[in-house]
Amino acid sequence: MSSNSKPTLIAVPLIPTPPKLSYLLDKLCEHRPWFSDFLWDDPQVRRTSATLRISDAYVNGFVWEVYRGPDLIGLLLLDSIVEQTSAQCHFVFFDRTLGDKLALCRDTMRWAFDSLHLKVLRVEIPTHVETLVKFARKLGFRYESEIRDPPDSRPDVTGYTEPWAAIGSRKRYAMFYKGAWVDALMLSMTAEEYERGWPIHQTSGHQHQPDAGAVGTAGKPVAEFSTIGPEPLRPELSAERPPAPD
Repeated sequence: MSSNSKPTLIAVPLIPTPPKLSYLLDKLCEHRPWFSDFLWDDPQVRRTSATLRISDAYVNGFVWEVYRGPDLIGLLLLDSIVEQTSAQCHFVFFDRTLGDKLALCRDTMRWAFDSLHLKVLRVEIPTHVETLVKFARKLGFRYESEIRDPPDSRPDVTGYTEPWAAIGSRKRYAMFYKGAWVDALMLSMTAEEYERGWPIHQTSGHQHQPDAGAVGTAGKPVAEFSTIGPEPLRPELSAERPPAPD
């Protein structure tokens, strides 16, 4: 790697060793947008909430730990999985930067579509986190009630332009945050929309099929996603993991 190259970003399935889990919970409990006022004020309640959230995704979905070089800088989560139908996407990055995570997230999304045979991926973002809404739209997510390109072929499905779709794609009273109720914006992307927006040559250049002989801690496929700078490398199936933080 040249001196001007960006450090490698890599996401691998979470191995929750006690030191690593403690480190992750410490970092998650600093992430104010994750917590309503009812959970934030008591540090123990906040930590329990973060533990339950990660545990649920780990047992019933997928959790990847994200590294930049040797540093553990965040998590990718996939949960609320409905078989061959849909899943909910989440992420948190401790370095508070998003711009260099686009390719990594796109490759993870492709893995979800290809390996889990999903029709749609969904995200829900509280209205007060505007930067995440902008990032999700850069990834290709659209408001649930937004007109799609290409349009939905079902005759009973209509849509609205972006400003109106944002109003009509809300989960009301989703979170009590800093003394006020806020809504959550609901966005989604279908597999067809993903392929149209991010053809395979723009991501890994390979279809990602789970290796039947490579499984993670819960008997799940082991998939590894890597990027250097803006362009992703091929996600390799591997059982190797970076060392846990001290």
